[in-house]
Amino acid sequence: MQYLHNKYSTADTLYLYPKEAEERAKVERMMYFDMGTLYQAIKDYFAPKIHQGLPPDPEKENLLKTSLDYLDHLLEIGGVPYLCGERPTLADVAILASITELDALDYSYKCYGELHRWSERIKENLSVYKECCEEGVRMTRARVKQLEDDVKKNVEKERKASLTKK
Repeated sequence: MQYLHNKYSTADTLYLYPKEAEERAKVERMMYFDMGTLYQAIKDYFAPKIHQGLPPDPEKENLLKTSLDYLDHLLEIGGVPYLCGERPTLADVAILASITELDALDYSYKCYGELHRWSERIKENLSVYKECCEEGVRMTRARVKQLEDDVKKNVEKERKASLTKK
C-alpha cells in the first residue's frame, strides 16, 4: 500500500499517507501494529479453524482480545473518527482488512464499542469496501464451513468404523 500510494497518489489522496514525518509516523505505527500484532494474533488464534476445520486455539485468544482492546481504547481516547485523525489513512485500510477477517470467521467484536463503530463507519465510507471485501468474506466463510463439514464427516466415519470393529 505504501508503494502504491507513493507511486500513484494525487493531491486528492495525499491524506491517506501523509508526507509530514509526524503524521506519517502515526500511520506507520498503526500499520506495523496491524502487521506484527493484530493480524498475527488473528492468524495464530484461527489457524486450526482455517487450516483444519477445528475450533480456534483458546490459548491464543488472549493476544487477540488484548489487540482488540488496544484498538478500542485508542479510538476511545483519540477523540477522532479514524485511527490517525479526522480522515482515513492507509492504517485504517490495513486494520480494516484484519477486522474483516474476523467478520469472515464470525468472531464478534461488538463488545469493543469504539472499534465496532469505527469498523462500521470505515466500511460505509470506504467506497470500494463492498466491491473488494464482501465477496472475500463470503468465500472465507464457505471455505471454513466446508472444512468443518469435512471434519464432522470424518469423525462420523471413524466412529462408525470403530463400532463395526466391536
